Parts: sequence; structure tokens; C-alpha cells
Amino acid sequence: MRSEKACRGPVLAALLGLALSPAGCGPSPSPNPARVAVTGRVTLDDAPAPAGTIVFVPVAVGQMQAQGIIQDDGTFAIAAADGPSPGEYRVEIQCAKKTGRRVASLSSSDGTGMIDERVPVVPARYNTATTLRQAIAPGENALEFQLRSKP
Repeated sequence: MRSEKACRGPVLAALLGLALSPAGCGPSPSPNPARVAVTGRVTLDDAPAPAGTIVFVPVAVGQMQAQGIIQDDGTFAIAAADGPSPGEYRVEIQCAKKTGRRVASLSSSDGTGMIDERVPVVPARYNTATTLRQAIAPGENALEFQLRSKP
């Protein structure tokens, strides 16, 4: 007859194995979900939005955030390698227009020490307090965001 202590070892090992094994029968979620390309256009009061940024902030865990540059004509393009993964997103859009003035800056790229002054033109409801939501589907996504400066 085996002692009580001798039986504990295999039982504990079996319980530990069960505790460490993944639950369920399906595959575990991928740590790096597939990303997709996103292109589109942003308008503000029916005109192309000025240069800025667009950020897709995941609503659910496991999605990939993405950010792109909005060109002066309101268009943006994010390649699949840098794009969001399929799912639901909050969208944050920030754009600024030139004032016509030049201001001193250490980030001047033309050697003058001056850059074009820009002021934000997109209301907070589209960026810091965004109400925009967008579903991103597998494959390429062509999106249109029509913003209004006044409610």
C-alpha cells in the first residue's frame, strides 16, 4: 500500500497542470491582430479640413491603435502595416489652419528659425472629447468624416 504522501505528488502535479492549461477549446487571441489599410477624407463645414492628425483609439482590448496625417486637402492614408485592426474605434481628429503670421521656433526646417503659426479649428467634440465612432472592417477601408465647427 502506498503512503498518503506518495499519492499527493501525482495529484498535485495533475491539478497544477490543469490550472496552467488554457481554458476553452478554441484558439487563444492573437497578440498581434491583423492590421488593415485606412484611407479617407475629412471635411470641416463642407470644405477640406486643413492639415492635422487622425487617431483611431480602440474601444475593445486587443485592437491596435493607429494614427495618420491629414494633408492640406483633407485626405489621409494609413498603410495596412501601420493601420488599425478590425473593430470599433473612437476617432480623434485635430486640424489647425495657418494664421498668415510667422513665429519663432526651434523646429524650423528652412533655416530661418521661423514657422507658420497655426491655430486649432476642430471642436473638442471631434478630438479631446470626441463623439466620433467608426467600425473598421477587414480589408481596405475608405472613410469620410464630415465635421461641423458649430453644433
